[in-house]
Amino acid sequence: MRPFHLFNFFLLKKIILLLFLLITNGMINTALGQTQDDQKQLYIETKKGKGYLGLVLDKSNDHVLIKTKKGKTRSILFDEIRSVTEAKPKQIHGRQYWPKQAQAILQNGTPNAFNIKEGEIHLLNSYGILNQVSVGLTNNLSMTLGASPIGLFSQEPSLIWMAPKYSFPRFSKWFHVGVGINFLSFYESKVRGNPDLLGYPYVVVTLGNPNINISYSIGASYYNYGREDSEGVNTISSSIRTGKRTYFKTESYFFKYDRMIDYTLTWVGLKHVWTRFSMDYGVLLNIEPGYGTYVIPLPFLSVSYMFKNAPSNIHLVK
Repeated sequence: MRPFHLFNFFLLKKIILLLFLLITNGMINTALGQTQDDQKQLYIETKKGKGYLGLVLDKSNDHVLIKTKKGKTRSILFDEIRSVTEAKPKQIHGRQYWPKQAQAILQNGTPNAFNIKEGEIHLLNSYGILNQVSVGLTNNLSMTLGASPIGLFSQEPSLIWMAPKYSFPRFSKWFHVGVGINFLSFYESKVRGNPDLLGYPYVVVTLGNPNINISYSIGASYYNYGREDSEGVNTISSSIRTGKRTYFKTESYFFKYDRMIDYTLTWVGLKHVWTRFSMDYGVLLNIEPGYGTYVIPLPFLSVSYMFKNAPSNIHLVK
């Protein structure tokens, strides 16, 4: 299959996926908008990690009494409460509460137009050798710094990178735009000379919300500040929340040279998110149409940890 035809095949699949996401989103919103109880529901998380969804029946100087969605009553001491959140109807699925997950918007490589919040710090490790830290400088501006010291243990060059990103204030509820640039430096410690430099500016558009979305970015990479040939770089990613802590995610890089797809990198897998910890696992596909259109599947694993001082909002039950 020629590269141009392969590109059309991939584009068609992504268009079908986009239509599926939009249709599914409408169905989900309709289902989530239904609630059998008009009273305000609260989600109480204890310091031991347990969560309770229900209505406040009574409260005293040291505890609160709630009726859970299962019809049971629970007495919880104020000293045992870590946080209290008002549960919106669209966050209640049967007897489960699906909280907002700050780490749901984190990607393993491709950008989206969402931004981490001011004060959040996320540590990410992939394959045990790719390490990065992302900091929310404001609610719209973030900075990522990363390094891979693989050159200390092999003949491969070490890698360091820096990636600022700005997300514009929301244009609408489902339409988001961001811009950024990735600076990468490849350095061979055993070889003298200047390191290779790579710059990758991009514009990204995201349709949807953190629970269900699709993103498309367009950019170009410049080697050694444009002194060598440049390549076009496009990315497409998607995310669908399938449970309280689970997301199905895809990420694809398309590298173009002379207006043709040279090769692609695609990651397909699941993300599991807990209070501060998340884990991504799946399959990484390296597709090189210029060399006989073969696919190399590789297992993929990354973990992340979030530092954030979230408000307890205990006043909602006192």
